[in-house]
Formats: sequence, structure tokens, C-alpha cells
Amino acid sequence: MGHFAVTILLSFAEGGKRETESAFLMSGYDAGSWASILMIVCLLSAIIGLILAGFGLMDSSVRGEVLSAGVLMANILVQICVGNTFLLLKQHYSFGLYFLSSALMCLVRYRMHASRLAFLGSLMDLVTEIFTAYQYTLVVACALALAAQTLVLLWWGAFFVSLFSSSLPLGALAGEWPTLLFLLFSWYWITQFFQALVSFVLGGCVLWYYEARRLEGREEVNPGGARVRLYSTCALTSSLGSVCKGGLYAGLSSRVLSLSNLFVEQRDYALALRSTYVVHFYDTCIALMAPLTHFARRNNKLALSISAAYGFTYSKSGIDQYNKYPQSVDMLLLDADEEMQTLNALGNTVAGTMALVFALSAQNTGSSRSLFLLLVYLMAYSGVTLSLHCYSAAIYGFVVAYSNEETIVPPDSIPVLRWGRKLEERRHGVHRYPAEL
Repeated sequence: MGHFAVTILLSFAEGGKRETESAFLMSGYDAGSWASILMIVCLLSAIIGLILAGFGLMDSSVRGEVLSAGVLMANILVQICVGNTFLLLKQHYSFGLYFLSSALMCLVRYRMHASRLAFLGSLMDLVTEIFTAYQYTLVVACALALAAQTLVLLWWGAFFVSLFSSSLPLGALAGEWPTLLFLLFSWYWITQFFQALVSFVLGGCVLWYYEARRLEGREEVNPGGARVRLYSTCALTSSLGSVCKGGLYAGLSSRVLSLSNLFVEQRDYALALRSTYVVHFYDTCIALMAPLTHFARRNNKLALSISAAYGFTYSKSGIDQYNKYPQSVDMLLLDADEEMQTLNALGNTVAGTMALVFALSAQNTGSSRSLFLLLVYLMAYSGVTLSLHCYSAAIYGFVVAYSNEETIVPPDSIPVLRWGRKLEERRHGVHRYPAEL
């Protein structure tokens, strides 16, 4: 609530339009056309996301074309183009370096992600089964969340265009970077809130689906859409604080856990090679990250599913999940996150292409074109990825269902067999080093 209050107060503080030569990051002449382009991008990306999630991924015959090695390579090329564009515009070099480094990391992990596309397809089949069981009500709930995010982002884009083109003395008082950081934080929390909302509803539905199967017909999965309405209502009323907190912490926690796990893998690999100095280096990194890792393990993405199913707060759900089933956080969640990188690659490819087409073709009379490129990319990425996140949220719910003893999942499904083997290897001290992945 504080985040929205600050944003609204800033909107009341706006002044008149500046001339082209004195505009703060954006000329008043460009503001109208650029706001219109942002609106088009926001709506178009939401529609593309619905098409990809509803038709491209649901149908197994089409899915092989949508989620393919070609998409992974296209993502790398698009990120290189976006990064080089930022550098050629000679503004905001840090954004260009970010995209180029991201492309490099995707290239390094390309072979691993390409080899796991078949397993991702088996996870998608489980998600399709969930949506089929809940019929249209779950699809409508996800579509309403996407529509709500689109409306909020339309307001967000219009506000920041107005802010950057106004006579508000923010540029002189604080400088450009504090304003950009506030823009990025505002976008991050808005999009992560809606992703957490979808995770809450879908996670609860996944756990109840397998609970209803365990009861063998004594309870219906979704009589009259009641179960979906229950989780949606809880997410927006009694559990709203948990959803907001999950939106702020869950995404960052996954990145911390991924980095911590990378350090552990590299340390074990160096230990096998008896490289003492490298082992000491990674031990130091692990020790320095220990407080962050401790925090991330108790604020993970799995907590949203548990909070929906059992009514606990987000923090309590995360702590209970890690204390009872630590491997679900330290290994299974990270494994699921790796699978989601292909969906992120699909979203990045669409968003980067839209950013290059729309941002570079817009008129410019003295404004910061690199800033507009960033705004278009954020708008496009938000619309596409929320639809794709419906699959991610259901998969995280399946991780909870598999790891928790109270739930029974199909023992012969490919994800269950794979994760069972990985847990058995971990139990017997078998490590797969980066060179073997």
C-alpha cells in the first residue's frame, strides 16, 4: 500500500510541461505518442501471452514448436540485439551490459536447457490435466488476473511518461538514477504481486486436486467453481498480506537460492579436483551468503501454495515447508526453476522483439530513446510472462504435492520418477558436477 501511496503522491506533484530542450528524460512533444505506444504494447503483449498459454502450450502437437531449441537460441540473439541497441544509443550503458551478460549466461546453459525440453513437456502435461479438471473457472481466474495487471500497468506507464516529461523538479533534486530505480522497483512489485496472486490460486488448486484424488471421489474437485472462488477470495482478503509479501520476496529468494546452490556445486567440483584455494574461495562466498540463504529458504515460492491450501501466513508456510522437507527447497524448487528458464526465454524473445520494433520506430524530438526502449520492454515482458507464469505456478504446486507426505501424486509420472531418482542420489551422496550436466 505504501508503494502505491508514494506513486500517487508523486502524480499529484507534477507540474506543467517542459520545452524540448529542458525536459526531464522525455520531451513533452513525445509524451503523448509514447504513452499511446506503451498502451498498445501492454494490450498486445497480454493478447500474445494468452495465445501462447492457451493454444501454444496446451496442445502437445503445437508445444514442440513453441518450446524448442530454436526459441532458446532466438532468446540469446534477441538479448544481444537489445543489449547492443542500448550501447549504440550511448545512454544507460548498464542496461546494455545487463542484457549482454544475460545472453552470455543463456549461451553457457543452452545445451543443458535444450536437453531438458522433453522433461518440461511432461510437466506441461500435468498442468494441462489440472486445468482440464477445473474446466473454465480456473482459466477465467487467470484471465482476470492478467486483465487486472494490464489495467494497473497502463496506469503505471502513463504515470511514468507524465513524470519524465513534466516540470517536476525531481531530476534536479534527486538525479536520474533514483527515479529509474523507483521505476524498476515499482514495476517489479506490481508484476510480482500478480504472479504471487496466480501462484496462490493455482497452488491451492493443485494441492486440492491431488487431495480430492486421494479421497477417491468422496469430494468433488471444483463443484460449481466453488474451489477456485474460495482461493481467489482468500488471496484478495484474508491472505492479501501474504500475497503482497510473497510478491516482494519470492522472486528474489529464488535467485539467492540459485546462486547459493551454484557456489555449493562449484565448491564440491573443486573439492573433487583437490583445488584447495578454489575451495576456500567458494567456502568464503557460501559463508558470506549464509544469512541471505537462510532468509531465502524461509521465503520461497512454495510457501504460496501451502498458504492457500492450509490458510497459514506466507512466512509460516515457508518455514514449515523448509523445516519438514528441506530437499523440496534446496533441490526440487531449484530443479523446477531451471525448467522455467525455457518459458522465460520465450517471454524474453517476444518482449525483446516488441521492444526493438516499437521503441525504435517511435518519433523522437530530444527524449531519451533508451529510456523508452526500457519502458516498452518492461511492458511487453509483463504481459507475456504472467500468462506463462500460470504454468510455472502449477508446477511449483506440484513440487509441494510431491514432497509433502500428506498428498498422493501419480507414482508413474515422469516428474515423480525423475525427482525420486535425484533425491535418492542426494541421499547416497552422488553429485552431478557442472561438467556432467
